[in-house]
Amino acid sequence: MQSFIVVTESPMSLSPTTSYYVRQILTRNRPCLRFIVAPKAALEADSMADINAVVHSLYPDADEAMAVVKKLERLISVHQILKLQGAMYVDNLKVVEQEICWLLGFKLTDPQSPAKTKS
Repeated sequence: MQSFIVVTESPMSLSPTTSYYVRQILTRNRPCLRFIVAPKAALEADSMADINAVVHSLYPDADEAMAVVKKLERLISVHQILKLQGAMYVDNLKVVEQEICWLLGFKLTDPQSPAKTKS
C-alpha cells in the first residue's frame, strides 16, 4: 500500500512564487537595504532565507502575520504589473519595493545615482 503526503500551503504562508520574487527584490536592492529591527529580535531576510520564517519571526501574532502575508502577496502582484509597464512607472515600482522591504524589517535607502547628481 502506497501512502502519499499532500503538501498544502498554510493560509499564513507566502506562495513559493511570491517568496522567490521577494528574495529577488531583496537581492537586487541589497546594497541599499538597512535592517532596522533590533539585533537578534527577528530573522533577517536575504537571498537564501525562508521568507515565511522571516515573516513569522517579525510578526509572532498569527493575525498580524496573516495580514502581512496577504499584503506581501498583493504587493508582489502590483510589482509584477508595474514592472511589465516598463519605464513609465519606475517611481511607483520603487515605492512598492520600499513597502515590501519595510514589511520585512528593512529600510530601503536611495543612493545618489549619477543621473540624480547632474545639475
